[in-house]
Amino acid sequence: SSVAVGPDGTVTVAGDFAGLLVWGGTSLGTQGPFVLGVGAEGEVRWLKQPECGEQSEEGVAAAVDDAGAVTVACGDALTRYAADGTQQGERKLAVEGCVSGQCSLAVTGLAVVPGRGLAVAGWQRDGAGDTWNQDAFLRVLTPE
Repeated sequence: SSVAVGPDGTVTVAGDFAGLLVWGGTSLGTQGPFVLGVGAEGEVRWLKQPECGEQSEEGVAAAVDDAGAVTVACGDALTRYAADGTQQGERKLAVEGCVSGQCSLAVTGLAVVPGRGLAVAGWQRDGAGDTWNQDAFLRVLTPE
């Protein structure tokens, strides 16, 4: 789960759910990731189900930039929403330095780096089955 506060006091909550999730007049299926927006006074704003990539069991992380735009990470997938919840794009975070040819990664945390982009932390696994190596990573992603 993740909670992020925007510059105007709006709150974004991201996590996983099981069962029916209803927020305002919107409902989401039976399970999976979610991200919802709450106004500064507690009013319902929006509810979305972001895309998840591989290794999504690590959960969902969210960050809000100075303009109020929300970025959500789930597995290796990053989804960006405008402050009003309109989806602005998706991006897969690529593995780096994969020696075995069988690599995966998962984002476990996001934070806004003012004027630069996003700090993205997580892990990358090189190998599969019983033989693999896992490392932590920290990257700064600039807007595309």
